[in-house]
Amino acid sequence: MKGMMKNLMGNVMLNKRIKYFVCMLVFFALLFIGYKYFKAQSIIKDGEVLAGMVRIADQKYVYQAFMTTGKKKKIAEIDNWDVYEIDEDKSHTFLLLKSFTGEQYIVKENYQIPTGGKVNCVYVDGQRIEDKEILEAFNEILTTKYNDGTYYYISNNKEEQKRWKHFVLGYEDCPVGTDNSIYGIAKIDSKWVIVFNSDLGQKDENGYQAIYYEISPECGKIFEKSNIWKY
Repeated sequence: MKGMMKNLMGNVMLNKRIKYFVCMLVFFALLFIGYKYFKAQSIIKDGEVLAGMVRIADQKYVYQAFMTTGKKKKIAEIDNWDVYEIDEDKSHTFLLLKSFTGEQYIVKENYQIPTGGKVNCVYVDGQRIEDKEILEAFNEILTTKYNDGTYYYISNNKEEQKRWKHFVLGYEDCPVGTDNSIYGIAKIDSKWVIVFNSDLGQKDENGYQAIYYEISPECGKIFEKSNIWKY
């Protein structure tokens, strides 16, 4: 008799565990379905992607190249394009379009991209830099009046290319990098130098002919102690 009661109690406990497990399974399944439904409802479907303009709901965008650390969440699906907000900008002023054919970058039609002023961000090797010393160094570099440059041949040699770092800058309130005017900065013959794209000559099979300008020793010291050139 005791054995039967023990088995009965064991079966009851087992049934309770099964019911609890099933209830929890149903709960999480409903939670997941609700999340997917809410997410689907929050995705904007209204819009169009045209050759010269993108419309997302009531907002128009134009195509504009810029540098970002990457996409975040999807906010729209328009004409077989997925539209993503980017890490640096929650205002959706700058957005990323993706499809099986590639990527496109867009900015709000009425946003005026600053082309000068105070440097607020620097991108190099896919990384965003906001270190105050480095930003101040770039502010100094861009406001310096350069007179005599030095002709220099930038070889395609791997060791030569490794010494050059290519930067994209953002100004004032712009959350991303938009200025590609700097070809690169490097240390050559114990001095730090800069080459602007405007001073980059014709490329041949071996590399570029260029003109570099020497950077101030103070800026050089800042670059020297940074990790940017550690490879």
